[in-house]
Amino acid sequence: AQIISDIELKEGDNSISAIATGINGKKSSEAEPLKILYKKTAPNLEVETPKDGDSFSGDKKDIVLKGKTDSDAKVYINDRVVILGSDGHFEFNYSLSDGENILKILALDAAGNKKEMEIKVKYSP
Repeated sequence: AQIISDIELKEGDNSISAIATGINGKKSSEAEPLKILYKKTAPNLEVETPKDGDSFSGDKKDIVLKGKTDSDAKVYINDRVVILGSDGHFEFNYSLSDGENILKILALDAAGNKKEMEIKVKYSP
């Protein structure tokens, strides 16, 4: 049996299927296509608020983290899944602890590319 395995993927969605050919030249029906996403770049990730180094005090213990990523990415803040709008915008409510708070933001696309950010904010009662 001869196997042809060199396949050049294009950026984005790719569909690959196969047909087997016997010694007698008889061909099988085409196999169900395999879908492959090829993407080389990490997703965009922007955090609008809060900014790194921001300080909060008094009754402002609950903050809203706002940002944007690619519409097909997933976002996690401190390992919690964040719901995205259809345009990639997100808002995440976060309750601050006394002192320094570290917010770890991760954007992950379907191809496994990721972009990470870390924002430190302070809260004092």
